[in-house]
Amino acid sequence: MKNLRTGFTTGACVCAASAVAFQVLYGCNANDLKKIGIEFPDSQIRFLNILDIKINNDDVDVSIKKDGGDDIDITNNAIIKVKLSIFNQNLLDSDIKISNDNIDIVLRRGQGVGIVTNDMLDVPNGKVAINPQPQKMILRNLDILSKKMQKFNPILIEVSVENGVALAKKTLNSVLGVVEGISILGTSGIVIPCSHNAYKKTILMLIKGAANTNDKKIMLVTGGKTHRLLKEMQPDFPEIKIIRMGDFIQESISQAKKYAIDSITIGCMPGKLAKYALGYGYTHAHNVRTDMQKIAKILDDYNIDKKIVNHLQKASTIRSFIMQCEPEIVKQIYNIWALKALKVFKQWNNQTKFKIMLFGFNTEFCGEWRE
Repeated sequence: MKNLRTGFTTGACVCAASAVAFQVLYGCNANDLKKIGIEFPDSQIRFLNILDIKINNDDVDVSIKKDGGDDIDITNNAIIKVKLSIFNQNLLDSDIKISNDNIDIVLRRGQGVGIVTNDMLDVPNGKVAINPQPQKMILRNLDILSKKMQKFNPILIEVSVENGVALAKKTLNSVLGVVEGISILGTSGIVIPCSHNAYKKTILMLIKGAANTNDKKIMLVTGGKTHRLLKEMQPDFPEIKIIRMGDFIQESISQAKKYAIDSITIGCMPGKLAKYALGYGYTHAHNVRTDMQKIAKILDDYNIDKKIVNHLQKASTIRSFIMQCEPEIVKQIYNIWALKALKVFKQWNNQTKFKIMLFGFNTEFCGEWRE
């Protein structure tokens, strides 16, 4: 099987472009910076190619063509631009300020980058849609450079994306509450390819490998965050048996039956759990939107208060709905969804024992359910 090439997130691209612009602003030769190494959240240095550098009177423009590897994300090949200068003006309402003891950085939205319009996301309402992890990457890498170059002036970074408004229309940004452009994202800085056939083959290989161990137990996780959270709770569980299934829940559970896996622990967050409860075998947001009417009917069938059911029917996202519910109601809802999901899993695989471990939107542990 051909190994698929990984790529870089929009957040990593902004970080790399900012690192180049910072050095050029302070006199480094642009010709020496056609490729830049930056530190990622895993402390590894990875190199990104620079598309273009323009030196102006008071600022530096740097462009990167996003290389998503063999991923099929809508932002692959997008042109991401940074304009970096010394900050000597007033803050705008949508600006985000990040800082440490050495350097102050203001992040500003340019054309094609969205703005947050609700209180349910990781970025505050009214601010430029640059997520927390890219913010940390930018601060970390510019801090390293500022110490190395002994340059500690406050910095303004304006981020823009060519055709970002058009690209955003092909995402769920408007539903999530981000308007007028795309979000700058990335938890790890790395894009893991998700070619469907290749991803399924990878899952198959990992399950087959786990089946050859002494105890046929595996964990299925939706991504890097649930992987980390489960590993923190069960540090002794073998890494090789924690399988990133992504959106392929039914495929993973079916393959586990084929290889006689005894038990599966599924680590997920509320949005995925709701889709499992609905019986969705593939859960990618671009392909499968959560049907609020159907998920509300599940709650209605379990005699949840009609006001809660009606509120869910009108909600734009699971997150916005959950964030407005009282804690005791949330517990009831999670319990209903988990029990429903366990029944679905059993329909796909009646030979394996299942356990769900749920983590909330702030990564808090919400509980576990067994069949």
